[in-house]
Amino acid sequence: MVVFFVLSGYLVSMSLFRQIEQSQFSQSGLIRYSVDRLVRIYPPLFLALVFSGFTAYLIGSILGDPWQAIADISHGHFSLISASSSDWVTFLGNLFAMQTVHVSVYGNNLPLWSLAYEIWYYIWFPLICLVFYSQISILSRVIYASTLVATVILMGPKVTAYFLIWMIGVCIHFLKITPHRFFKWLTWPCLIAILSFVRVQSFIDNVFLLDLILAFSIFWLLISYREPSIESSRAFTSTNR
Repeated sequence: MVVFFVLSGYLVSMSLFRQIEQSQFSQSGLIRYSVDRLVRIYPPLFLALVFSGFTAYLIGSILGDPWQAIADISHGHFSLISASSSDWVTFLGNLFAMQTVHVSVYGNNLPLWSLAYEIWYYIWFPLICLVFYSQISILSRVIYASTLVATVILMGPKVTAYFLIWMIGVCIHFLKITPHRFFKWLTWPCLIAILSFVRVQSFIDNVFLLDLILAFSIFWLLISYREPSIESSRAFTSTNR
């Protein structure tokens, strides 16, 4: 999932930086961006939630609640917030990307946890762009900055921490360097070595630190093979003259 976060940050920010470079990113640009994201995410998400609820109902009718059984066996060491549920509160919580923070994932569909992170990153990054890049009033900047801070507090430290990994993908656009061919060849064995280390190591208990190491590995891989990008640097220059 770390790989997906870095790639997502790189690709989503690319489209926004192009709008900024062409002086097309403003409050109206944010509306176009939001509509595009909503159309891409919510129709399949809604169908997935409905299907997950239906399958969870069938499984629960036959086997009972497997997550409650696990919680009982673990004597409280297993948190139900990391499991799943199929009630309406959980359904709405997943629809508004609150799973694993304020509600559990819906209907035994555990991969939904990552979508909550992604949706908020799709919201936070445009808000950052509006505050720093867009030609808007001071009052509007304050409103957008306040919205950003409020939602960061709402989603908590873990979602915010992985936003830093998502932003590693964004940072690729700011680097104009083109590594020597030797370093391109060296990238793959180094990445394989790091993946092996992350997989087998046993002396680092901090999962986020391991994910951060992997994220920087993917960052270097993308730097090595992408064409130099100048959209972000041009955008930054044009909006800060």
